[in-house]
Amino acid sequence: MTTRAIKVKGEKLSFLAHADSAEQLITGTATGETPTTWNFKVKGTAIYWVDNDGAERHKEGTLTGGSLAAGVIKVHDDKLYYGDINGAERYVQAVEVFTPSLDGYVGHDSSGLSWANLVAAAGNEADDTTAIIWVMYIYSRSYLDSWDTIRRSIFLFDVSSLSGKTVTAAIFKIKASNKYDNLSISPDINLYESDPASTTELTGTDYATLGTTPYCDTPITYANWTSGSWMEFTLNADGLTALQAAIDGDGIFKCGLRNANYDASGTPPTWTLPYRYSGMMASYSESANAPQLEVTT
Repeated sequence: MTTRAIKVKGEKLSFLAHADSAEQLITGTATGETPTTWNFKVKGTAIYWVDNDGAERHKEGTLTGGSLAAGVIKVHDDKLYYGDINGAERYVQAVEVFTPSLDGYVGHDSSGLSWANLVAAAGNEADDTTAIIWVMYIYSRSYLDSWDTIRRSIFLFDVSSLSGKTVTAAIFKIKASNKYDNLSISPDINLYESDPASTTELTGTDYATLGTTPYCDTPITYANWTSGSWMEFTLNADGLTALQAAIDGDGIFKCGLRNANYDASGTPPTWTLPYRYSGMMASYSESANAPQLEVTT
């Protein structure tokens, strides 16, 4: 197969798999440049292309340990191979992008509980219809060391189309909105297991199904939660195992976001003032910027 099978499609680089001619799509990161004299090429250790909006994008491939003449691009099986500037052979694989079949927040709202009791509460509120809303939230009560509310969020992805495939990498992405820290506790956020009772609607008691084993090794800090930017959680071994089990099972990958340093850990934040809150907001699937699960097989 020649490079004539490679083309730009939207924001992605498209090519046809060698064995079955199935279209493969490569997702890249925008560089901020807008070149006009070429479509795709190798620069340095990455492959670059100009998307349909004229923006330059790039993706750095994985080293194979072999060699290939610098600048050469070829397709073999379901991978795109190229020779980097050093003559080292690299490859990139297709990424399939999924949006949630169900998402929203769940929480427990009280008239004042200890931190331990609030974290372990049954849950009594849910919203799976609002476009932009809390993905994590903490609210203090009127008296010392009492807490009113914790909110967490749940995301379900139908990955049944990947049946028979083996996942090698995955990233959960969500577009950040506002953030608030009236409590001055600098909350962070991470990705975890969820297991709502239904795959079509959320209820308050789904709050208690969020796990404590992180699906990502790096929580996103309050400082790094940037409004208007895509926040990325790269799945770790536990996350990939759960995703593969979903693919091999009922086809629904269930995950969720919750505060890591206080909620998931069970460590009480420092109570400073009554009726103060800290939290992060983001776009849900009802918005124009639905969360995404990017899966590499």
